[in-house]
Amino acid sequence: MKFKRITALMTAAALAASMTACSFGSKPDSSQNTQENTAGKSETQAAGSGEKIKLEYYSHKSETEAIRAMDLIIEAYEKEHPNVEITQTSVPDAKTVLLTRIASNDMPDIVSFSTSATYDQLFEDGLLTEITGQDFLDNINPTAIEMAKYDGKLYRLPIALSSWGIYCNKDMFDQNNIQLPTTYEELMDACEKLQAAGITPFINEDKETYMIGQRMERMVGIINNDSDEEFRKIASGEMTAKDSSTLNAYANAILDMKKYGAPDSLGVDHQSAIADFVNGKGAMYVFVTSGLVSMKSSSPDMNIAMIPYPDPTGINKKVPISIDTNFAVFTGCKHPDEALDFLRFLSTTEAGQIYADNEGSPNMVKGVNYNVPEFKAVTDKMDAGDMFESPNAIWPSGLREDMRTPAQQLLMDGDIDTFLAACGEAITAKYSEE
Repeated sequence: MKFKRITALMTAAALAASMTACSFGSKPDSSQNTQENTAGKSETQAAGSGEKIKLEYYSHKSETEAIRAMDLIIEAYEKEHPNVEITQTSVPDAKTVLLTRIASNDMPDIVSFSTSATYDQLFEDGLLTEITGQDFLDNINPTAIEMAKYDGKLYRLPIALSSWGIYCNKDMFDQNNIQLPTTYEELMDACEKLQAAGITPFINEDKETYMIGQRMERMVGIINNDSDEEFRKIASGEMTAKDSSTLNAYANAILDMKKYGAPDSLGVDHQSAIADFVNGKGAMYVFVTSGLVSMKSSSPDMNIAMIPYPDPTGINKKVPISIDTNFAVFTGCKHPDEALDFLRFLSTTEAGQIYADNEGSPNMVKGVNYNVPEFKAVTDKMDAGDMFESPNAIWPSGLREDMRTPAQQLLMDGDIDTFLAACGEAITAKYSEE
């Protein structure tokens, strides 16, 4: 069902192209308007008092590129609306911090998030403002709108997509007469040849469990485009994790990647990994499409190409995609009309172009110019309809987080049996909560 919507989206949009901490931003001034204020009343009060209407935007991203993109968009919006002041908040482990704030009734006004089951709960609990039927939605790719719906209604504004694959330093491949791989066997052969030439094949970032979890989820999805079906069998006792061909294939593949990486990868964090790749310390780096902006800003002339990560089993030939950035307004916002107007601005071609140019993800706003030759191999897959929705949008909330620690332990000790047992426990626990 979702696959058909994704195929239509990617065919129409032609996909061509992931936390620095800072303190919490200013919270809305509770002495100003209450939720039932209209935009007209807010404007009048602001004009009469000389005080600005304050909104807090809470970002799910902490990458420099994403923060800069939103700073520029906020600057452009405030220029048009001098009575409004928007403060951007970005913190480590943004989802956990946001849920903590919700529990203490300290919600921001506007929030961004990627697609995951965690945020379905916000819709179900009535915490996000429904935007179904808003005129500004007409400027968003219609299939992206369909992907973003929950029970036929819309509570989020989808702006950007994300895909995932292997960034390759093309010069290292070309200088050693190695073709960019298209199958897993070719990938392993390329690793052998690169290593023989004195080049580290993979830059691996194994220090931060967040990145390990993201990589594991995408790899599992590539191996089995419908991993949810298999995981439900594990949860029901119909099969065991030890017998999971999907989890076994992932375990062996990630150990292959570790074998062809630097031995100190467990000490490498995300920013160090990007720096190592840009500085030529390895030929390949696995990451999401939005990472290209950071790489090119550090090394504009670097010859990069992203290739799809090949299925180790040789069966599936699809690439993962997800709605990487959605925007929503909390129902407790004290200035809902101004907050919704900011969503309207985000849907404009002007704002979409700013986001695409600075953050780097494929954009779903109509009229945005997005053409990135580095992603041609991924684009070709999309044009052919060879894609699937990233599992994190389908798995139960928190499953990726519960499996990422066993995934890191696997990289430490190589014990596949222990990894499978831990994943089986996590899968059974999370699916039983549904």
